[in-house]
Amino acid sequence: MRKKLIHRAETAILLLLQLALPYLASADGINGYLEYGYSTSRSNSSDMSGSTTSKSSNLSQRYNLELDKSFTSTIRMAMGANVQMSNNDSETDGLKSHATSSRISPHVDLGYSNGFFSGGGGFSRRIEDSRSGGIASPTTYADSYSGRLNWMPEDFPNLNLIYSSFDNYDEQRLSRDTNTTSLTFSSRYKPVKNLDLSYSGNHSTATNRLSGFETESLTQSARVDYNDFLFRDRLAVSSSYNIATQKTVATNNGSSSQLLLNPVSIDSYYYATPRFNDPITPAPNFTANPLQALPNNIEVSNAQVTSVSNHVSLGVKIGFNQAVNIIRLLVTPTIPRDLVAADYDQIGNAFVANIKVYTSLNGSDWLPWAGTTSIIFKQVEIVNPSTGATTIGPAFELTLPNSAKTVYNYIRIEIVPVVANNIQLPNGLEKLTIAKLETYLQDQNIVIKPGTSRTSSQIAGSYNLNLRARLWDVPTVTFDSGFDLNHTKSDSSRFAYRYALTNGLSVYHIFSPTLSSSGRISRQDDINPSNNTSNSSNSLSVSLAATPLPTLSGTVNYSARQDKSDTTSKTSQSLNLSSSAELYRGINLSLNAGGALTSDNSGKEQQSLNSSLGVNLLPHRSMSINIGASDQESWSSGGDTRPDSKASYNRSLDVTVSYTPLQTVYLFGAFNIVVQSHQKTQTAQSVGGSWSPFRDGALQLNISYREAIQADSTKDRTFTNSAHLIIRPGMFLDVSFLMASSDGVTQKSDVQSLSGSFRASF
Repeated sequence: MRKKLIHRAETAILLLLQLALPYLASADGINGYLEYGYSTSRSNSSDMSGSTTSKSSNLSQRYNLELDKSFTSTIRMAMGANVQMSNNDSETDGLKSHATSSRISPHVDLGYSNGFFSGGGGFSRRIEDSRSGGIASPTTYADSYSGRLNWMPEDFPNLNLIYSSFDNYDEQRLSRDTNTTSLTFSSRYKPVKNLDLSYSGNHSTATNRLSGFETESLTQSARVDYNDFLFRDRLAVSSSYNIATQKTVATNNGSSSQLLLNPVSIDSYYYATPRFNDPITPAPNFTANPLQALPNNIEVSNAQVTSVSNHVSLGVKIGFNQAVNIIRLLVTPTIPRDLVAADYDQIGNAFVANIKVYTSLNGSDWLPWAGTTSIIFKQVEIVNPSTGATTIGPAFELTLPNSAKTVYNYIRIEIVPVVANNIQLPNGLEKLTIAKLETYLQDQNIVIKPGTSRTSSQIAGSYNLNLRARLWDVPTVTFDSGFDLNHTKSDSSRFAYRYALTNGLSVYHIFSPTLSSSGRISRQDDINPSNNTSNSSNSLSVSLAATPLPTLSGTVNYSARQDKSDTTSKTSQSLNLSSSAELYRGINLSLNAGGALTSDNSGKEQQSLNSSLGVNLLPHRSMSINIGASDQESWSSGGDTRPDSKASYNRSLDVTVSYTPLQTVYLFGAFNIVVQSHQKTQTAQSVGGSWSPFRDGALQLNISYREAIQADSTKDRTFTNSAHLIIRPGMFLDVSFLMASSDGVTQKSDVQSLSGSFRASF
């Protein structure tokens, strides 16, 4: 047996060596890489509530192998695989955690092309595994199938057909099982030189096999473009029209009108902390009390639950960019008899005033939910994740309004013990045990009952016409006009349209080789007959540019604009001057200054002044010095302006010095200061450099230090050094070390981290 295992291992090693040696492969090309990365960090932070120490380390591995093979001059195959593995350990105040993850992504693609016809198909799979705190998440699979056909005949419409199918599921197909298919057809044809016709159609189907929801959509669009020059190129014409239609059919083949969110991205947690002392103000920072796995014994008891520490606090961590408007707390009641309808009503009434909802973006700073919340105790359908069987059980259901589908990172539910408020529960009920917390997303305006479908459709189009005519040659005078029309209609709204008309006159003239000028006056009208509103604007701009010397130039710009609507009017003006000069060789100067004035029909006026100065010094070919200063000031008066907000300013100074004494040595230094109204002065300074001890640049050493003082008097320091070593072409090693500290009035922290990576490609 042992000899067989040794023989199999030897065979596998020889096979791997053959794959790794390009000269033994029959493929046209074989390449890949392997990459290892390791990082470790340690941080300490302290504030008024105490101190926290955390450590973490991460080991990552990445492998890639790609094979490209040409069977004939027209048939080509590409295949390969990617493997990623990560191992992470962390410790916070003695609480250790371990997490691992892996991703395997094989793929293959076969294509055919003969110049005017091409096609092909491919398959790829992504397998992901993860484990955290000794708990393994279900293995997930993402399979993608694709096919394509392209026909590009000469002087005929080209045709393109693309098909794709995407399956996303877990290993048991219990918590995730979705499929999305898409078929796209497109064509483009130019029957004459100035006319361009195009069409695109897409049919897609999204199916959730677990919930039974299916969405079928058909989208079509057509576009016509025409461009031409007339009257000896004195008139340019450009016009286009685009029309698009969409029809969607949503079908509920399941037994519920609610859509259960993906449990892989939704995790249940609880907080081992007391309830909020004051639910009106933000809760204290819970960084020292992190999220913990949801146990099976959280109880809302009816006896001896009067202390603050026994208040139950549950939470959900929401997946990225995910909305939630229904939250369920599945419970197991301990009662010597079955719950009846009266029991559900009594329990629901008892807890309505004792369940609070809070939201957070970071899991530490919480705010009470300001919107309305419906809380009821009812019978719901419960799905067994192991068998897929459904049962009926009790649960608290919290419904947020449909308009409140705001994306939060965390939602927290706090349950206050009812005994503390002397609320009587049904006779015989001893306790309620929280069994599970689930989140749902349901469109409360469009509820599709099981076994039914809902169809929606819309059509939209846009037309634009642009004309540009050259009226005079010297000076150059041009007239331009544009017309835009947009219209929409759907099965839930009536036909609506709006249009805009723009007319403008432009002038450009060169007075001499050193002096030129330009100007433009225009008017734009935007009309919306659907709601009987209109907007108009008049604008004027004039500029003068002068270059009296090859080393001296300047520009003056003036612009004015007036905007009017049915109820408001606004006028704005601005004047800007800019110049640049090379005073001496190696001494360059730039200066900009300007101001703006804005007023509206409410009597409010806003003024602003801004100026900037830039100096570039080259005292030696190996040294460069850049100095920049800017000043911005603004005032406001009239209207509802408060006296303490009439004036503000922002001033800054930047100095940067770089020095290259040798070809392999680079040094730099920078200083920055910012002064703002009603804030303390902010400063930042940094120094650093790089050195390449070898002539071929195989080794690069970098070091830098930065120190900054923020507006809240927090002092930040960062020290970084790194090394980049090229072992051979395609093989390199990176190592970096970081030390950072932050010292504020109420909080202090320091971080040290070390990381390295090795990559070898062939």
